[in-house]
Amino acid sequence: MADLPDYTRYIAVNVEIPPSESGPTYVGKYQAAPADLPDGQLAPLLFDIKGRLYTRIYGELEGITNAIRAIPKPEGAIPTKGSLPATSGTYQDVVAYIVTNGKTFHLSKIAVSCDQDSWVKILMAGVDKSIEYLVSAGIPFTDWFPWDWNNLLGDGAKQVKIQAKQKTTSGIVYGEIVGEEV
Repeated sequence: MADLPDYTRYIAVNVEIPPSESGPTYVGKYQAAPADLPDGQLAPLLFDIKGRLYTRIYGELEGITNAIRAIPKPEGAIPTKGSLPATSGTYQDVVAYIVTNGKTFHLSKIAVSCDQDSWVKILMAGVDKSIEYLVSAGIPFTDWFPWDWNNLLGDGAKQVKIQAKQKTTSGIVYGEIVGEEV
């Protein structure tokens, strides 16, 4: 084993690419530059492998005029919690939220925990909107949802629900619905 190379060391490599071979690297132009970049300065735009743009502001926001606060949507200003002794092999309501008449509810996240393995699903206006989640005993489960994922227009009676049923042994299921109405 002593003759094998040691792959646990890190080696720093600096590579300089001539500008003629680098391609269009500075394709973004700041209209109102953050931090130390002067207005009109060209800077690289960074994308992840799914094509989403990364934005990063360096330094403090103090002194920058017209700073924009980015808020992920949905915000999740509405939390609703509940619990259920899951003693049956059929689905039962753990927690439900009635959507306000004329408002659209956007689900932000669900959180579920249980003391025995349980099956869980999400319903909106009585229609299954998710897969059946198998939640393991003693391990909290959280799922987050993007803006406009199966939103629900309320009429004062329509509900967003988390339902659960036992897998093999009876137990208690705790659930939370978090979302935003607009």
